[in-house]
Amino acid sequence: NAGIGGSDAGRIMAGEWRALWAEKTGRAKPEDLSNNLAVQMGSATENFNAYWYTKQTGRLVASRGERVQSVRHPHMIANLDGVTETSKGFPAYWDAKHVGRFDEATVLRYTPQMVHCCTILALDWWVLSVFIGNAKHEIVEQEVDPLYQATLIAREREFWGYVERDEEPPEAEVPVLAPKPQPRLREI
Repeated sequence: NAGIGGSDAGRIMAGEWRALWAEKTGRAKPEDLSNNLAVQMGSATENFNAYWYTKQTGRLVASRGERVQSVRHPHMIANLDGVTETSKGFPAYWDAKHVGRFDEATVLRYTPQMVHCCTILALDWWVLSVFIGNAKHEIVEQEVDPLYQATLIAREREFWGYVERDEEPPEAEVPVLAPKPQPRLREI
């Protein structure tokens, strides 16, 4: 496989090394998400999410759909939802989500993916633009926690070593929890 993507980052930080390793080495097929309603809904509403975010904030979303690879960490890759800026003008990675329920656990679930993409882009901030069902839109802006980022980079590097050596990783790595998110900025 070409490298570690954003959604892989969450699995690595959750300790799901063996299953992901089997996929990356071709021993197992990745889960087929073509009939997963939540995944397909998120994909179908991504363009509208970018439009709505810009309409509500006045901030554009650029670099949509670009495939990027880290220069510093070549095993790190991503298909970008986009790049924007925070309410205070900091450049930020932007990601669209469409969820049924939204709480702190939702932010924590996506933190590894967001930090992974920020690392590739050398950005210190990320923005989640979240549709909750069909009635709410929330924006979360978060600064990258450097300690968590260093842990993510080290764990991804270690995991990728198993892939490159074609060596099965240990049974289960201890999950690493994301730092507690800052309070939500606003609900739209």
